[in-house]
Amino acid sequence: MDRQPKDYKWFAVETATGYDRKVCDNIITVANNRDMRDQILAACLPYEIKVKKKAKKKRTAAKQSQNVFIFKEDEYTKDEYVLEPEEPEKEDEEEYEIEEVKNLLYTNYVFVKLARFDFPNEGVKISNETWHLIRGIRGFRRFLGPDSKPIPLTDDEVKQFHIEDYVNEDGENGENPAAPVKFQIDLEEGEEVIVVGGAFDGTIGEVESIDTENSTVKIRYFHMGRMAAMEFPADQVKKL
Repeated sequence: MDRQPKDYKWFAVETATGYDRKVCDNIITVANNRDMRDQILAACLPYEIKVKKKAKKKRTAAKQSQNVFIFKEDEYTKDEYVLEPEEPEKEDEEEYEIEEVKNLLYTNYVFVKLARFDFPNEGVKISNETWHLIRGIRGFRRFLGPDSKPIPLTDDEVKQFHIEDYVNEDGENGENPAAPVKFQIDLEEGEEVIVVGGAFDGTIGEVESIDTENSTVKIRYFHMGRMAAMEFPADQVKKL
């Protein structure tokens, strides 16, 4: 298309369940293959990072149970083979590892930055080539707008969703250093817990409240003859 774009705007595309990541990647791939990156600048999936403490069990190596006879000679046993006692099996040692999980903020939606053109008698809109390309992506369901008509997001919506932050220099879905990190807190109010690490290591108490935004847990515990309450980082609190 020789016509020059009037502007570039972000649009929201709804996908079939489980196809958001594939649609996002394929939009850029197909645009590259058809030499249409001048009309399709970027595609992204806003996400948040949740950190969870994953328990793993590591079994200390123990001697397999087997009958082992050894030759032994002393004043009580005269030149005979006796059964060697088995070594007691050691208990499991429980360890933890930290796992980062990316969770999409808007499941089944892909955000695309597209060129808009000023068409006579039609107004400002994306080109038919762009519309057909995206519509032909497997997993595409519709553009977000009345009657599935592509309606651009407002500048305020783009800022609110931090969409621009999730795009790398090539316009592809990239790493966002500003993505909010949340600790996945697998606790409930009233649950008995213990503090692990820090100055209060070993403190036992009860969950009073959970702050998922700041990844902290407020615990009530008995201290110096009275009840006290304090907030701890979520990764320092463990179920009893």
